Amino acid sequence: MTNEERAEALFRDIAGKFGLSIDLEEDEYVELSMLLPAQDGLQHSIWLCLQDQDEVWFVVDRFLHLFVFPVC
Repeated sequence: MTNEERAEALFRDIAGKFGLSIDLEEDEYVELSMLLPAQDGLQHSIWLCLQDQDEVWFVVDRFLHLFVFPVC
Protein backbone atom coordinates (compact mmCIF):
# COMPACT_ATOMS: atom_id res chain seq x y z
CA MET A 1 0.00 0.00 0.00
CA THR A 2 1.38 3.43 -0.96
CA ASN A 3 1.50 6.44 1.35
CA GLU A 4 -1.23 8.05 -0.76
CA GLU A 5 -3.49 5.01 -0.33
CA ARG A 6 -2.80 4.95 3.42
CA ALA A 7 -3.57 8.66 3.78
CA GLU A 8 -6.79 8.37 1.78
CA ALA A 9 -7.93 5.41 3.89
CA LEU A 10 -7.12 7.35 7.09
CA PHE A 11 -8.96 10.49 5.91
CA ARG A 12 -12.02 8.47 4.84
CA ASP A 13 -11.97 6.59 8.16
CA ILE A 14 -11.98 9.87 10.09
CA ALA A 15 -14.95 11.16 8.08
CA GLY A 16 -16.78 7.83 8.39
CA LYS A 17 -16.41 7.65 12.17
CA PHE A 18 -18.19 10.97 12.53
CA GLY A 19 -20.68 10.53 9.67
CA LEU A 20 -19.19 13.43 7.69
CA SER A 21 -19.13 13.88 3.94
CA ILE A 22 -15.73 14.21 2.31
CA ASP A 23 -14.84 15.58 -1.12
CA LEU A 24 -11.79 14.47 -3.08
CA GLU A 25 -10.21 17.53 -4.71
CA GLU A 26 -7.81 17.85 -7.61
CA ASP A 27 -4.69 19.81 -6.66
CA GLU A 28 -1.57 19.89 -8.78
CA TYR A 29 0.65 20.71 -5.79
CA VAL A 30 -0.20 17.79 -3.51
CA GLU A 31 -0.66 14.04 -3.98
CA LEU A 32 -3.96 13.93 -2.09
CA SER A 33 -6.38 16.71 -1.18
CA MET A 34 -9.67 16.09 0.62
CA LEU A 35 -12.17 18.56 2.04
CA LEU A 36 -14.69 17.95 4.79
CA PRO A 37 -17.02 20.91 4.19
CA ALA A 38 -18.89 22.63 7.02
CA GLN A 39 -21.99 20.50 7.67
CA ASP A 40 -24.18 19.16 10.47
CA GLY A 41 -21.78 18.32 13.27
CA LEU A 42 -18.94 20.33 11.73
CA GLN A 43 -19.07 24.11 12.05
CA HIS A 44 -15.96 24.81 9.95
CA SER A 45 -14.50 23.10 6.92
CA ILE A 46 -11.47 20.84 7.36
CA TRP A 47 -8.87 20.29 4.66
CA LEU A 48 -6.67 17.19 4.79
CA CYS A 49 -3.81 16.58 2.40
CA LEU A 50 -0.73 14.52 1.71
CA GLN A 51 2.20 16.43 0.21
CA ASP A 52 5.61 15.20 -0.93
CA GLN A 53 4.56 11.63 0.01
CA ASP A 54 5.32 12.19 3.70
CA GLU A 55 3.74 15.47 4.90
CA VAL A 56 0.21 15.30 6.31
CA TRP A 57 -1.67 18.60 6.62
CA PHE A 58 -4.74 19.30 8.79
CA VAL A 59 -6.32 22.73 8.27
CA VAL A 60 -9.48 23.98 9.99
CA ASP A 61 -10.82 26.91 7.98
CA ARG A 62 -8.56 29.88 8.68
CA PHE A 63 -8.17 29.06 12.39
CA LEU A 64 -5.75 26.16 12.62
CA HIS A 65 -2.97 24.88 10.36
CA LEU A 66 -1.06 21.78 11.43
CA PHE A 67 1.35 19.61 9.50
CA VAL A 68 3.40 16.58 10.39
CA PHE A 69 6.40 15.23 8.52
CA PRO A 70 9.08 12.71 9.44
CA VAL A 71 12.40 13.92 10.75
CA CYS A 72 15.34 12.15 9.13
